[in-house]
Amino acid sequence: CRAERILVRDGRAVGLSASFLDPGSGKPNGRSLVVESRVVVLSAGAVYTPFLLLRQGLANSSGQVGRNLQIHPAVQAVALFDEVLGPPRGIPQACYVDEFQGEGIMLEGGTVPPEVHALALPFAGRRHMSLMEKYTNMGIFGGMVSESDSRGRVVDLRRPGGRPTMLYTLRGRDVEKAKAAVTLMAEIWFAAGARRVFTPIAGHYELRGPADLRRLERSRVRASDFYGMSAYHPLGTCRMGDDPEWSVVRHTGETWDVENLFICDGSILPSSPGVNPQLTIMAMAMRIAGFIDEKLAP
Repeated sequence: CRAERILVRDGRAVGLSASFLDPGSGKPNGRSLVVESRVVVLSAGAVYTPFLLLRQGLANSSGQVGRNLQIHPAVQAVALFDEVLGPPRGIPQACYVDEFQGEGIMLEGGTVPPEVHALALPFAGRRHMSLMEKYTNMGIFGGMVSESDSRGRVVDLRRPGGRPTMLYTLRGRDVEKAKAAVTLMAEIWFAAGARRVFTPIAGHYELRGPADLRRLERSRVRASDFYGMSAYHPLGTCRMGDDPEWSVVRHTGETWDVENLFICDGSILPSSPGVNPQLTIMAMAMRIAGFIDEKLAP
C-alpha cells in the first residue's frame, strides 16, 4: 500500500488516500484506500516525506520542503593482515574513535559480509578476486564526516515509477575531512600491524607503509577522486524552526501551512548531529506525540 495524497479540507489535514500495489511489479493494482482522521502524521523519512509534499504542492509556502538535505558522507579503509581476523564473525561495530569528533570526523570499526566487503575494495578482475580470497585476513574501518558545509536537496523530476531524486554536492572542506579520515584510519591500521591498506582515493588505492601514507597526506584530493563513498542518516529536508519563512514545521512538529498535519521523522532535524540520529529521532517522536495528545484532548 502506498500513500498518494494527504486529504486537506479548509486548511486542515483530514486523512490520507493510498493505492494498493501488486506484490510482483510494485505498481498500483487499481484498488485504493481512503483513511479519514483528526490528525495526519507523516513519517516517511527525509527522502520520501518531502517527496510526497512536493508531489502535492503542500506545506511549502517557505520553499524549504526538500531543501537543506544533510547527510553523513562516509569513506572506508580496508587493511590486510598476516593474521586471520575472522570476518564475518564477531560484532559488526565493536569499536569507534571519537577523538576527532570535534573536527567533524567519527571513526567506526566494521565487519561486513563478503558481498559488501567486495564493494569496499578497489581494483577489478583477477586483482580484486585475489584480494577477496584473503577476506578473512582483512578488517574495515569507516570514517563519517559531520559538521558539514555541504548541502543537497530532494526534488521531484516526475520520474517513471514515482521515485524522488536526490542532489548533493560535497564541498571542499568536507572533501578534506574525508581525506583526513582515510589518513587517520590508515595510520591506525599500520600501527596495528597491517601489511597493506586499501583506500577509496584515486592514485592512493594501495598503501604499503608510512611512506605511502605521507604521500597521501601531502596530496591534493578532489571529490571526484573518491571512487567509493557512501552516505548515511539523511536529515533536514522539512526542518523545524521558529520562523515560517525558513522552516516547514514549528516546534510541535505541526506544519506551518496545514493544521493537524504533523511530520515526525529525521526530515525535521535542522542539521546532522555527527552521530547516528536514531535516539534523537525517537526523542522527537515522543515529544511530538505529547503535542498531538494535547491537541486531541477533549
